[in-house]
Amino acid sequence: MMDVQDLANKAASYFEKATRQDGSEYWRTRSDAPEWVRDLIRAAHEEYLPDDHRYRFTVEALWNIGDLGEDANPPEADIHTSDLLAWVTSHLNREAYADEVIQEYGGLIQNFNALLTLAQQLEKDEVFRIVLNFLLKEADE
Repeated sequence: MMDVQDLANKAASYFEKATRQDGSEYWRTRSDAPEWVRDLIRAAHEEYLPDDHRYRFTVEALWNIGDLGEDANPPEADIHTSDLLAWVTSHLNREAYADEVIQEYGGLIQNFNALLTLAQQLEKDEVFRIVLNFLLKEADE
């Protein structure tokens, strides 16, 4: 039986970076990925399947959990405005993360970049929790 850290490392080994014809890179599951890894990616995606950002957030979560196990923290939000803009404009549902930040922090948000950073962090936290809970359940079985 594997623990959460071992499972995270095992799952991460079934992801690979690929390049599209336009030169953009993205993460995908390898063709030999077992069904439980495919179940993990479906769980992490929720209504976003397929989504490049959710794939990347899943891989980042797996790396963090693979390094620190259950004591790991979610990956940090992107720091470049261009990356945050690409993220928020990639799916209409991502507006809800920004709305949640505005409701929670309101006038405390200093600028647009801070809003996007906090919004993306919400999604990364969400994906991290999904991945960790999936691995904990898998470790118990």
